[in-house]
Amino acid sequence: VDSRKGVETLTIASQEDVDSLSDNAAVVPYRAGYTPEDRRRIERQLREGSRKGVVSTSALELGIDLPHLRVGFNVGVPATRKAYRQRLGRVGRNGPGAFVVIGPPNAFTRYGTSFLEYHDMSVEPSYLYLDNRFMQFAHGRCLAKETEGLAAPADLPANVQWPSGFGDIYAGAQDSGFRPVEFQAIAELGGDIPQYGYPLRNVGEFNYQIKRHRNSEGFGEASQSQALRECYPGATYLHNAQAFEVTAWFTRSFEPSILVKPTSPRRFTRPRISTWVNTGVTTEDVVDGHFAKGKNGFLAECQMQITERVEGYIDAQGQYQAYQDLQQHNAAMRA
Repeated sequence: VDSRKGVETLTIASQEDVDSLSDNAAVVPYRAGYTPEDRRRIERQLREGSRKGVVSTSALELGIDLPHLRVGFNVGVPATRKAYRQRLGRVGRNGPGAFVVIGPPNAFTRYGTSFLEYHDMSVEPSYLYLDNRFMQFAHGRCLAKETEGLAAPADLPANVQWPSGFGDIYAGAQDSGFRPVEFQAIAELGGDIPQYGYPLRNVGEFNYQIKRHRNSEGFGEASQSQALRECYPGATYLHNAQAFEVTAWFTRSFEPSILVKPTSPRRFTRPRISTWVNTGVTTEDVVDGHFAKGKNGFLAECQMQITERVEGYIDAQGQYQAYQDLQQHNAAMRA
């Protein structure tokens, strides 16, 4: 299933008694955001056959061999045929198997006229966005730290065909180099050891540790965009088929963290999110002079700032709980 919350919800729904979830449940969840130890434990249990099934995101799609899996269900049509082939390949690796795609009758119309066409079509080509300047800056920071640690010359090695524009961005990625303002947030995210600071999937976002107490070890993590939708203050956050109520956020600490406490899996919440988009089209804002004007308007490549703010949440009874009201009794319930 293509969402972290969907994985947790389906796993809980598969339990015999959702009010007393067992550590020996037949079906286990698997997704990004678990600790490496938890993920290895679940993989081991599946290989040993001590669990009957797993509900997963694309985290189980690549590079994991579970030969005993016999039946696979995909909730919805995989967004790409590449993902479909990978998921299909998880089932029946050492014997006969079945793979079922669950969707409405018209689910395949955007791919062709039938499931068979979708199945037989070639997979999509892969793309590398080598000219993306933010990705270049993150890689430049890593390269600068590598050369510094090896006491190697700071200049780019000449025997590599670097992407267009990388040389200038690499110069700004040095600790002593001039850094444009647009890269400042990514530089801070990378910290002193960018090789560890930058996540692979979402360069440009902070990761939050999920904790039971302020000074305890984190037992999970969520990126900033995931946290806004899954573990905002007052939310019911589902993790490893267990339900937790979010009690507080700490965003200004060295390690951004979110505190939770156990709650009932029957406690449901939905966030109320407001979104603002700000753009700048002055001479300073337009990237590399990319501006075209015509009789019907203009087209510009410019910087955009998208602000998302959780104003409150909808509770299980359908009532809107606004932070401005909740904060009068609990200072941690803030937008």
